[in-house]
Amino acid sequence: MNYMYNNQMVMLEIVKEDDLRAKRELIQRALGLVGAMLKEQDVASKEELADSMGECDPVCILICTEGGAAIMTVRDAEKRTGDADYCIEVMEGQLLLRCCSDDVICIGGTEYLLGKAIIFEMDEDGNDCCVDYDTVRLTTEFLDENSTDIEVDGEIYDALRLV
Repeated sequence: MNYMYNNQMVMLEIVKEDDLRAKRELIQRALGLVGAMLKEQDVASKEELADSMGECDPVCILICTEGGAAIMTVRDAEKRTGDADYCIEVMEGQLLLRCCSDDVICIGGTEYLLGKAIIFEMDEDGNDCCVDYDTVRLTTEFLDENSTDIEVDGEIYDALRLV
């Protein structure tokens, strides 16, 4: 996966693996690399990060249950997720996850995401704001704790438990 950071193209390659543990490790490494880059840049505020990327749109994390993650503007992420009409707070309200309601199923009272989702933060006024190192860390924890496989009608799917 590719994304722009400080006008430099950064490439992360995540290979689809059959092993769930390997997928988690790949996602953690990718998000860890991005988190380290943010920390190295010593970004004083989320607004500085947005300015350094040359965008006026907030920056978010796009995740995919098959094992991919990328940092991009909310506008670009929304193009990739389609009609993201479903919102849920995760990690005890520290992150907001937005996805298409068609990609969410309920099994036994638990909701699971089967597609792409946008993870972002909101400020105290309810406006989207840019992700930072803590967002990346929380996203990594969320993915690690909630990535799973589910079986429906004999088919196994990569999923993300929405707790």
